[in-house]
Amino acid sequence: MAGPALVDVGHGPVLRAEGLRLEEMYKNALERRIEADLHLGRHHELLGELTRLAAEQPTHEGFQAKLMLALHRAGRRSEALKVYQRTRSALARELGLDPSNDLEQLHRAVLAADESLALPRQRTPVRISRTRPPRQLPPEGTALVGRQPQVAALLSALSARQHHAPPVVVITGPPGSGKSALCKQVGHRANGPYTDAQLYARLVDAQGRPADPRDVLAEFLRALDVPEDRIPATRSERCRLFRTWTADRRVLVTLDDVVRTDQLLPLVPASPDCAVLVTARRQLYAPEITATVEVGPLTAEEGLRLLTNVLGKHRISQDEAAARELVRLCDGLPAALQAAAARLQLRPHWPISKLVKGLRGETAGPGNGGNQDLVLYSRVERSYRLTSPAVQSAFRVLTRFEVDAFTPRRAARLLRISEVQTEALLDELVEFQLMTAEPGEGDDLLQYRFLPSVRAAGRRLPADEPDELLSPVYQTVPATVPATCAAIGDACVSELGAQPERAPVSS
Repeated sequence: MAGPALVDVGHGPVLRAEGLRLEEMYKNALERRIEADLHLGRHHELLGELTRLAAEQPTHEGFQAKLMLALHRAGRRSEALKVYQRTRSALARELGLDPSNDLEQLHRAVLAADESLALPRQRTPVRISRTRPPRQLPPEGTALVGRQPQVAALLSALSARQHHAPPVVVITGPPGSGKSALCKQVGHRANGPYTDAQLYARLVDAQGRPADPRDVLAEFLRALDVPEDRIPATRSERCRLFRTWTADRRVLVTLDDVVRTDQLLPLVPASPDCAVLVTARRQLYAPEITATVEVGPLTAEEGLRLLTNVLGKHRISQDEAAARELVRLCDGLPAALQAAAARLQLRPHWPISKLVKGLRGETAGPGNGGNQDLVLYSRVERSYRLTSPAVQSAFRVLTRFEVDAFTPRRAARLLRISEVQTEALLDELVEFQLMTAEPGEGDDLLQYRFLPSVRAAGRRLPADEPDELLSPVYQTVPATVPATCAAIGDACVSELGAQPERAPVSS
């Protein structure tokens, strides 16, 4: 290896910085040259050089990974595993760190003798099929109501071309606000320029767990006609290959239900002629995000129009007052209104007022057991499970009170923790779209609200889950804090005049 840059020149601050820059450029070029040699099958020739580099820089994970790959391809798998063990020990001893995800994935692949680590037999360039480019967007669904401003804003943001990166546009809103439906409609309207591919993925599984972008990248690469034996093992390599194939193409990537930015960023293509459209369960921030469009509840008139589109003018005109009350009970959320309209379609003999009474709990019997769906329980519950345990405890406690708006001071008394801690919990609930925040009055800068349907869903959550407000993070909480939400409510009624709702808890 060459010596330090400018070694024979006296260093001042400027030259010292320039020397560091040159050394980083040299290391980057060296890594790229070694990657090229590995790709060309020169792993035997590289072993001596990589062994020296790995010994000189024991915490440089790039050199260690390349040495592991070269040893594996040379049939020396046990030595490759020893390199991983040495690297893990060096990182822990010198930096107090664990190996990166890429190094962990490479280690697992070596243990499993994964075929993806072998040198590809086919050296010819892989080409995207021009005869049948992938078109993965789901069907548009029914026409949207009351979303024309958001559609216009999204189309404008997607068409705003940048010089060096594609536009990344995020749709956020409370559970049941119709983010996914809006995303699909806009994706179909905007797909004209994206002739090479329209890719789609949902970033949570059926149980609401965040999907691994490594797996999503594999699906995208298969859709782009990359042979299975050419799909790399690690996420970073898959990401580089995906960006290589999208560097000179026009691709629309649609991602539904993104939970974290580290899911999103590996799936952003390279070309500024591409675009990314995202729906998110929480508020997201990253420099790559170029626009965020908020989606809220429909107005009363828009909600009534949605019901009319599904049920017809005649049925709405027969019971318009009940229809308006149904819109109010559903908080104007399209998903709840669609569920209500679907139930009424299945029961054409029902007046709308019968469903309204069922939602209020005024009637019992067959047909009212599904009210849980109308209050968006499953959607709220999935978002709730993504929050921290302490936030989950706060959510269960606060949703049991008929309080119009919570100030941090009032919520702190109900939770029996400090006001600073309480505000952090409330802000996380806002981040996950489970509460809204607005300017307060007087000394209270902010106040926080639940949508009634979100509060109703919160009351159906098990009240006897572990109370994480008593975790070490919240050790300032008095030891006498009641263990259940109901007991906390009883302790606070006389203090605040806020009466907890004792709704039955469903499993």
